Amino acid sequence: MPVDREKLEAQLERVVGDLPATCGGAMVSLGDTLGLYRAMAGAGPLTPAEVAARAGCAERYVRGWLNAQAAGGYVEHHPVGATCELTPEQEAVPADPDSPVFVAPAWDVPASFFIDEESMVTAFRTGDGVAWGDHHPRMHHGVARFYRNVHRASPVDEWIPALDGVADALAAGARVADVGCGHGHSAVTLAEAFPAASLAPGGTIMLVEPYAGDRVEVGRLCHAASTVLCTAHALSEHGPHALAARAGEARIAEVCRRAGLTHVRRAAETPFNLILEIRP
Repeated sequence: MPVDREKLEAQLERVVGDLPATCGGAMVSLGDTLGLYRAMAGAGPLTPAEVAARAGCAERYVRGWLNAQAAGGYVEHHPVGATCELTPEQEAVPADPDSPVFVAPAWDVPASFFIDEESMVTAFRTGDGVAWGDHHPRMHHGVARFYRNVHRASPVDEWIPALDGVADALAAGARVADVGCGHGHSAVTLAEAFPAASLAPGGTIMLVEPYAGDRVEVGRLCHAASTVLCTAHALSEHGPHALAARAGEARIAEVCRRAGLTHVRRAAETPFNLILEIRP
């Protein structure tokens, strides 16, 4: 078939455009591990030598790292004086481990994808699973640090108040079951564990799911991560369901309805999670 030159160039631009992001992620991970962002936090404009001294690193490497950060818009570069600094907005994302938007550790997850590639190649060819515990520790550490701040604050401050009547019920002493459903089939596990008849009168399920879309075009990050993590783990348990990134609101509602849970409402959301209110 003849090749449309314009479409070919657009496709090449799309693919090549991912390369700087991939390499940039490696730089973010280095900056987080070496404490380079923390060395710059709140310090104002610094020369490469000053950043290196504050972080205990070699100046020549730090200079190259700062150039990459400035090119990516991760730090502000001041040509006069040849200095770089973190603005308050830039500082919140990679430098403050208690910030709700601290995402530097997230790069440990795709790093583990490359490390685990051999096991995933085998899984793709055989259809076997790869258990959560069989991934490289960088994945575990990245997920834990990435979700830490959101899960410390959001459930109490944002998610529970978004559920109809739940905050008042909890204040009055309602009983709670905290269920970890596992990766790749949490909605199915929930429906099997809590059919409508098992809930107390007026009971509510708060389901926290990855932000998967109902259409393939939505959620590139979610589809990639769920293939390597959620689907692979679900298949390792030999279960009949591995919804993974296919577990958008529509499919979750379908699974819940089969268990008599007919009320499914999006109560809240984050860039990475859906919080659903589920009731009979």
